[in-house]
Amino acid sequence: MNTEFQSALVAFGDPSPLPARGDWRGFKTFNDTFYEATAPGKTVPASITKRDYYLDRGDGSILLRWYVPTEHRVGSSPAVLYLHGGAMISANVETYDWIVGKYVAQTGVPFLSVDYRTAGERNGDSLVQDCFAGLQWLLDHAKELGVDPARIAVMGDSAGGTLSAGVAILARDAGIQLARQVLIYPALNDRPAVYNQELLSLSLIAPELLDTMWDLLLGPGHEHRDVLPEIAPARLINKTDLAPAYVEACELDILCLEAVEYATSLSQAGVPIELHVHPGLGHGFDHLIPEAPATLRALEDRYRVIRDL
Repeated sequence: MNTEFQSALVAFGDPSPLPARGDWRGFKTFNDTFYEATAPGKTVPASITKRDYYLDRGDGSILLRWYVPTEHRVGSSPAVLYLHGGAMISANVETYDWIVGKYVAQTGVPFLSVDYRTAGERNGDSLVQDCFAGLQWLLDHAKELGVDPARIAVMGDSAGGTLSAGVAILARDAGIQLARQVLIYPALNDRPAVYNQELLSLSLIAPELLDTMWDLLLGPGHEHRDVLPEIAPARLINKTDLAPAYVEACELDILCLEAVEYATSLSQAGVPIELHVHPGLGHGFDHLIPEAPATLRALEDRYRVIRDL
């Protein structure tokens, strides 16, 4: 195990028991504690300008936050649609403000962050449909934002990676050609898995959290029913013509295998992929140890992919 990641994991660790399966409010509190613990002192760089827009979804509106370098030249630029993590139940655009701002500052590429409505508030395919609506908004406003519609990527970590894979599926089915899907340690399979018991003590996330997330999103018994693949992308049968993928997985993450399997299945379907499995690191390593050498190496690969759009 990476010693810096291990130390950070121990420092964050809560000695109290994890919430039980189904206690989504308890897990939301746990997640919120994680984000609060890893965010102090981190702000959007002064070189970035933010603008907020609101997208009417019929039964409510969602925030879309546009991040662009202050010195950005108006023209035909690439752009990234960013979807935050949080196990579908926590976090928001504000939580990820510093993260998205850093991506923009390091790459010079504008980002649109979507404040999709989380599970508990909305369930089923509502979350991914909010995100897809954000993509459609970006395409509709591409000219005024100076964005090249052919150079748009979708990106997210954890649950945001899940939703990014779902948006890539919806985009393909709608005839929209995304330039890239960037999936950072995503959760992709709603069906239960058998986990290495030794790995459970090293993973930031627990099976109970994943079970709670999927149960809340899809309802109990989902593993025995048909599920829309844009919600649980591992369910997708036909993966041809999906956007080229950049996939990250972590050796000490219980989600590692499903990310690797998904990337492999994309490749077998003829989708160009770039897969990274980070040894000795686990879920959320870039939040826990943002300045560690291993994290900086991973970030440089992400920056490269974004710059190359």
